[in-house]
Amino acid sequence: MATATISTSTTTSSRRRPTITLRAEEPKALQPVQQERQQEQKMFPFLRLPGELRNQIYELLLTSDSLPSLQAKARHCHTVTASSKLPRADIHPAILSTCRAIHEEATPILYARNTFAAHPSLLTKMPHLVRPSRPVLANSVISQIQHWRVAVRLDTDPSYTAADVAAAFSGAESLELDVWQAAFGDAVDYAALRLFEEVRGVGRVKINGAVEPNFARWLELVMMSPPDTDEEMGSGASTPAYVECDGEDGRRMPRDPRVLPSWVF
Repeated sequence: MATATISTSTTTSSRRRPTITLRAEEPKALQPVQQERQQEQKMFPFLRLPGELRNQIYELLLTSDSLPSLQAKARHCHTVTASSKLPRADIHPAILSTCRAIHEEATPILYARNTFAAHPSLLTKMPHLVRPSRPVLANSVISQIQHWRVAVRLDTDPSYTAADVAAAFSGAESLELDVWQAAFGDAVDYAALRLFEEVRGVGRVKINGAVEPNFARWLELVMMSPPDTDEEMGSGASTPAYVECDGEDGRRMPRDPRVLPSWVF
């Protein structure tokens, strides 16, 4: 803002004429509100984008096609030192800390679209994405995980029950079991694996590893079958002996347990 100063000067005719001198006033410091508005104008209006476009951006940042192969490598790392040498996952969860609105929108994509490894003894508590040393601790986001991978060891006694397994994984979108044991013997004890027989309503199940193929396929059908009704549970039709083992659609039908393969019992 300019200020005017009036002064007088003497001319040759001894008449004094007023003169005006303009002086520029020093600029005042911007008010905090003005500074905030200027910063907002420089920021990209991300939240004004259509929701569908924002979701596509979240998926690009929080999911990766290379993640499954990295997780496969992590399964063979049984020490913290070995897992620390794994390359970083090509995802960028830092976007979750941008603001509250983005956190609420993007969190379900990170946890519901990726496959998480269950804890070997705590199951859905303290799961991890790649490194066991960096588990997920917040129950609020653990409940959003829909894709699980579980390592089932046959030659040790599990610390969980069939009820724990059913409560943890029933209704999940996908479930992958990696079955293994330290040494192969003549007799295979499926006691740890059979704890999964009470799981129901899983969208897709895949069992890999040291397991007889027919039993694996049968158990997959059991876990993908609908939840048991009260009538089925009361009549005993919900027991695994009454699940069709030979069909491809997992239809339930009463069968004489005496004609079932020996690996069912």
